[in-house]
Amino acid sequence: MGKAARIKAERQEEQQEQGPRVLNTINFNILSDGHVNVSGPITNPVFVMHILSKGLNALAVYYAQEQEKASPIIQPQPGIVLPGGN
Repeated sequence: MGKAARIKAERQEEQQEQGPRVLNTINFNILSDGHVNVSGPITNPVFVMHILSKGLNALAVYYAQEQEKASPIIQPQPGIVLPGGN
């Protein structure tokens, strides 16, 4: 293994040990007239829509389970933070 490959491997190990980190922030402002304002450095809109759909799906599953108060059939994917600390 060359020096560059060894340094790259060490950096990857350090990043994995530190855990996930924030890559970008996008703000959604819901206005009183029903419009929505989205702001932030959006360089890849398809990626943003993909992440947003994952978040909305997790919220829908969470609230569906809360409403029924039954044993959950659908388990949220690990790594998704839901309201209420679950």
